Amino acid sequence: MKPTNHLDIETIDWLEGFLKTFNGTIIFISHDRSFIRNMATRIVDLDRGKLVTYPGNYDQYLLEKEEALRVEELQNAEFDRKLAQEEVWIRQGIKARRTRNEGRVRALKAMRRERSERREVMGTAKMQVEEATRSGKIVF
Repeated sequence: MKPTNHLDIETIDWLEGFLKTFNGTIIFISHDRSFIRNMATRIVDLDRGKLVTYPGNYDQYLLEKEEALRVEELQNAEFDRKLAQEEVWIRQGIKARRTRNEGRVRALKAMRRERSERREVMGTAKMQVEEATRSGKIVF
């Protein structure tokens, strides 16, 4: 449900008050940050095909999400560094014991596969909104 679409501010305020008295679970989808801040106690984020749940309000979610992305970026950088080292090693040729090197080659192939499956952060979306004409009835 997208609860605040087509509602004015007074009606949104009323809706928030009404929903806060409800004793149960409400799942909603909204782009209205103010509504999310006032109503959400848990955020479920769909990011690059993966669902992650964040307990707490919207502001806490933003902090935790930023930290998770920072940690992911650091881990990816370390992984990429190790992968680059292994790529250099493989280009230099196999010089030492063959069985040890075969294991290292297998590990390199696995690292390449893991790198190709990495979920990349998507770019920012740009949107232009034009004023629309009235399309519905007046809601009371």
